[in-house]
Amino acid sequence: MKEVYVLSRKDFVEHCKRVGKEAFSYNDNVAVISIENMGEGWKHVLGNSPRVLNVEFDDVLFDDGGFKAVTPETAKEIWNFLFRINKEADEKSKDLTLIVHCGAGISRSGGVGLFASELFEIPYSEFKRLNPKVQHNGTVYSELLKACGLHYSSLETNQQE
Repeated sequence: MKEVYVLSRKDFVEHCKRVGKEAFSYNDNVAVISIENMGEGWKHVLGNSPRVLNVEFDDVLFDDGGFKAVTPETAKEIWNFLFRINKEADEKSKDLTLIVHCGAGISRSGGVGLFASELFEIPYSEFKRLNPKVQHNGTVYSELLKACGLHYSSLETNQQE
């Protein structure tokens, strides 16, 4: 079984305190994508490892002043990470829990979480049941679709079940 959880940074930090940070580095059933604001990478709770991806971009739809939207390069990095962990889970017939967190656990992480749930073939209704407050950032979602060679219209019908 595969699951995707979208958390706020605060909820993720609390979760880390309960289970211990090392649980994420050595457990091949769990993976984490940590999203921080541009220039605030020092806030990442976990160091990079094969099961942890740390990225930085702001919660905006396009670059605006000093705020930076997700770039095609960052989207490709996220896509490659998701593709790899999904493939590993399938090859080993293992469960996979993905935790995606950003500041509020709503928009940026929601875009990544929604995309991951589709890649993992998790029904939209199940993704929303686990993550009811998600209001995904459309630019993040769209850039991830482009990174894997798809476009928004090719997957939007999956959300209507």
